[in-house]
Formats: sequence, structure tokens, C-alpha cells
Amino acid sequence: MGCRARIYVKFDREKEDWVLLKVELKHSHPCSPKKMMNYHEYRELTMHTKYVIEDNDEVDIRPNKTYLALANEVGGSSNLGFLEKKVRNYITSKLRHGLSFVSFVGVDHHGKSTLLGCALLGNENIHNFEWVFTQWVKCMGIVPQGIITRDQCKAMFSTIKKVLPHTRHRWCIWHILKKISQKLRGYAQFRELNAKLSDIVWNSRSVESFEDDWTEFIDKYNLDHNTWLSGSLL
Repeated sequence: MGCRARIYVKFDREKEDWVLLKVELKHSHPCSPKKMMNYHEYRELTMHTKYVIEDNDEVDIRPNKTYLALANEVGGSSNLGFLEKKVRNYITSKLRHGLSFVSFVGVDHHGKSTLLGCALLGNENIHNFEWVFTQWVKCMGIVPQGIITRDQCKAMFSTIKKVLPHTRHRWCIWHILKKISQKLRGYAQFRELNAKLSDIVWNSRSVESFEDDWTEFIDKYNLDHNTWLSGSLL
């Protein structure tokens, strides 16, 4: 297009730094901020974005839905800085390298999720989890009063008991309920059982009423020996 808009710089060996020589701001064509996402420097994913992509991918949310959710957070895709293809490429790259993305997320005073730290693990074992949790506590300088994990991972559960012995640990209810179909579909009364379980989880008005209803639920459907249900209440 023959546009002359550009900057001229050179590296000053004496100062060991870059020096700005000339700036030409006048364009010979209309400028569109919406096209900035086509430049490489604007297409890098933030750690928060990676966390959301990893989370959604784990529960089989499609990349296009993840992209729309991220765009809604910032008021539209034109403010996002990357295309949907970047989300797909990140998922493909993550799966190819086989690394687990571990994230620590808190809630700020506006009620929004805030990334507090993260790590890449080659293996989800107790030794690796212990190192990650220990280093994270050192960086934060304070031990959390409570922690919610999204995965019922035995290695992580053991690590939390060892590294954070005084921290209240809970499973993520959303991820637990996502597994109901997989864990309980083999029961003949699955539909009735599923409806009753959901009612207990969402409509119990107190700890006492939940525990009473849960005991009645286990007895009614003969679920005393279901290790997954008992493990979910640890």
C-alpha cells in the first residue's frame, strides 16, 4: 500500500541499549484497531486464558465455546487479542506434549476468579504435587484457610493433607456431579437415583438436613458399598 508509517531504531553498543531515531505516524490508509489481533505480538495467551482453556477442555467444552466465553469476559472478540484458532492450537500443543497444567485460583473482592500461580507437571504423582504446593505457599507467604480441588485425585488429596494439614479441603461439586452418569449409570434406578441425588445436593437447607437426607438416600438405594459416593464425602 506504500504506507510510510514506521519507526527507526538502532542498537547503541556503548550504551548497550536500543535508541529511537525516527518516528513516522502518518498512515496512507484508514487504521482498524480490530485488526491488531492479526499481529503476532497480540496473539499471546495470558496465564488466566490458559487456565480457562485447560479447565474447559478437561470437561469436554468445545474450543469455540471457550473462545466465546473468553471474548465475553473482555467485551467482545475484538478486545481479546487472538483468534479461535489460537485456542485450538494451544489444546493440540498441550495434548501433544502430555504436560499437566496446575493452577491456583482465588476469588477477588469483586467475586471474580484470579490466577494466583501455576505450574507444568510431567507426572501427577505425590512427589511433584508436594513440590508445587510447597513452592506456592512460599511464594504466597500465607497458608489458605480453605481449598477446593476440581479433581478427585488421590495423589493431590494426600499432598494437601501433608503440606496443608490445617487447611479445610473440599471437592468441587460441579466436577463431582459431572461424573454421576459415568459412575452410577449401571444402576437400574439410575434416573430416579440421579434426580434424588441432585435434589439433596442443591436443596438441602442445612448441614444436618443434608446428612439426614444423604443417609436415607444411601439406605434406600443400597449404596453402602459404592466407594465413589463414600469417597466424595471425605
